[in-house]
Amino acid sequence: TQGKNWNHQYNFLSDKDVCAWNGYKNSTRENLDQFSGVQRCDEAGNVQNIELVSENLTGTIPSELGMLTNLVDLKFNFNNLFGTVPIELSYISSLAEVDLVRNDLTGGMEAFCSNDIEYGWLAADCLGGDNAKMQCSCCDLCMPWLNYLPSAYPTYLPSGIPSKVMILSFSTAMEIFVPISGEESLKNETSPQYLAMDWIVNHDGANMTLKEEDKIIQRYALAVFYFSTQGKNWNNQCNFLSEKDVCDWNEFTNSAIDDSVQFSGITRCDEAKNVENINLVNENLTGTIPSELGMLTKLTDLRLHSNNLFGTVPVILSNISSLGKVELMRNDLTGDMEAFCTNGIEYIWLSADCYDVGITARIECSCCDRCTPWFL
Repeated sequence: TQGKNWNHQYNFLSDKDVCAWNGYKNSTRENLDQFSGVQRCDEAGNVQNIELVSENLTGTIPSELGMLTNLVDLKFNFNNLFGTVPIELSYISSLAEVDLVRNDLTGGMEAFCSNDIEYGWLAADCLGGDNAKMQCSCCDLCMPWLNYLPSAYPTYLPSGIPSKVMILSFSTAMEIFVPISGEESLKNETSPQYLAMDWIVNHDGANMTLKEEDKIIQRYALAVFYFSTQGKNWNNQCNFLSEKDVCDWNEFTNSAIDDSVQFSGITRCDEAKNVENINLVNENLTGTIPSELGMLTKLTDLRLHSNNLFGTVPVILSNISSLGKVELMRNDLTGDMEAFCTNGIEYIWLSADCYDVGITARIECSCCDRCTPWFL
């Protein structure tokens, strides 16, 4: 594909591992940096995702690409590819998404329609009936090849094209997480938000798709919390950031307060696997409580007392109507929790370091059931 003439080289043919043959570019269709090249590998270093969109790829797709037998997502749209689509690609049982629109490819993709593989997304220049350059009876999106493009047809992919079945990539992750965390934090490679997004896209063994956007957001919120509180230094990891469902991010631990055994981590979910209870008491959580935790909209019980949390309590937590118990005492939190007192929610239990005995309380909470001195 005349790699030396690509718009970006993405470390191809460098001495780096192929899983590092990637980089960022500014998307021409949206004002976001786009992660391109070899986007993702599995834990064994096998290539899973390749995205080279609008990169001036010029030439044919070689059959050798079929040797990437763990490939999941292949995006070559908006380039100058010609010839036929190698049938070898249809043999890759893991391949879930193929996007080849806006090229000059010919022939057919019927092998993808008759191989009994259930694809999440297939797209090609197969619109135009007898005038279509490609035949693909099972494609989710058929676009007209460029020389047959009607004058009224848009020259970009319409924003309304369904995308819920697509494999999560950095660009699609940004679209989901920017409204939650803001673009600035997601572009800061040292921030908990960026680290959480990078983990979900590149390291999470759960391999979630955009069909599961609600679950992705829940997983992201908990990952941000993990990185915000220096999760690697917790007393017990409780299976956080494992490939398990978040409802299994828990374990039995020995209480540091007494000799009892306690169930810690995500201790309860509802039938739809929405997180309800979080119990991380005396686990050496060190850092701030991120506002992303407010995305756990089914949360009923939040116990984070006896840790090293500082900063303020995010107001967004007071918007969770299902939240009945909040225990934050024995930390170094400041500010106030008055939003919890004026939101019309009847809490079962609220506790914080709001006790004032001549030494000013760290937190103001007029409705807390228990106020402890912050200095004890």
